[in-house]
Amino acid sequence: MVEAYHRKSSWDKATAWLAERTLTGDAAAPIKLVSGSLVNFIEANGSPLKGAIEGVEWDWLGRNRWVVEGWEIILDAHPGAGSTLRRIRDNGGYSRTHALRISTVDGAQFMAVDAEAAMEAIHLALGFLAGRFTAPQFEGIRANGERAWQEWATPKVDQLTHGHQELWSGHRGQSIELMAAPLIKAFLNAARRPTLAFLIQAHLGANGSALLEQRLLLAFAAIEHLAWIRLVHEQGKNPQKIDSKGAEWRIRRMLTDFQIPTTPPAHLPTLKAYAATTNMDSAKAVTELRHALTHPKDPHALYAQVGLLREAWLLTSHWLSLLILAWVDYRGEVIDTSDLNRWGSDTITTPW
Repeated sequence: MVEAYHRKSSWDKATAWLAERTLTGDAAAPIKLVSGSLVNFIEANGSPLKGAIEGVEWDWLGRNRWVVEGWEIILDAHPGAGSTLRRIRDNGGYSRTHALRISTVDGAQFMAVDAEAAMEAIHLALGFLAGRFTAPQFEGIRANGERAWQEWATPKVDQLTHGHQELWSGHRGQSIELMAAPLIKAFLNAARRPTLAFLIQAHLGANGSALLEQRLLLAFAAIEHLAWIRLVHEQGKNPQKIDSKGAEWRIRRMLTDFQIPTTPPAHLPTLKAYAATTNMDSAKAVTELRHALTHPKDPHALYAQVGLLREAWLLTSHWLSLLILAWVDYRGEVIDTSDLNRWGSDTITTPW
């Protein structure tokens, strides 16, 4: 049924929802807050919370509170979220792991349409940090505490068993707000919203369970997309000149603009050896592999070196995550997802 829906000619919205979001109830009613649940998120410790569930007292570090562009966003981990996440990581499945709340900083009432961008910003930003699609489900709450409307949709959710790599680690004690807030702020900018939605979903797709070839092509295309947005639309450069420079130049330009190294890293030895054969940097090496997929001269040569495509994908996906963070002005620690030999809590500092 979902596949048939996607084949409809009216479907043209790039989104991580398998069907268009529908609000049941009175979507035009003034509301005090948007309340919701988040499915299959990550462990994100915060400030202390206390509560009683079925007569049992709980005390845990579970609250994250952010203020972004006039919105107050509260993310509360459920008691025992850690054990729940470990269970579904081992066995698969889905669970509500966090509660969400969105309200205005000044306490003013608002309409559902006013919060639409904030709801989608939270959806995609938190998925980006988790490295996979997570799913919020929202409802609008009136000032008297009654529900005005409820969201009805089929959001895409990835299970934790598929090996997706997270971009944020709570093991070092760093607040998730440092990375989430710039992403949400950028998404609330209407001029940047369509591009950021595409880039985040491209990264999640490239970090997913598709074929290696598909992941590499998707990450590469997203970097080229951002290069065009940044150079032509934001900096006003001549589109014909940018087009004539070629993909390799555009990829390298994006990396050097943000001081991202173009030397093939030692933890990707097959890609490093491939680049060394003709003294290539990693921008040229990855571009040649992308071209070999789309315009193959020798269909067999691409697969002759075991692990080459895998390492090219790892690096290109990592580049895409860094460039998204650079574009939204995040500075700080991030996980190098191209290095699979790192410790789980290891991070690098953004180079820009």
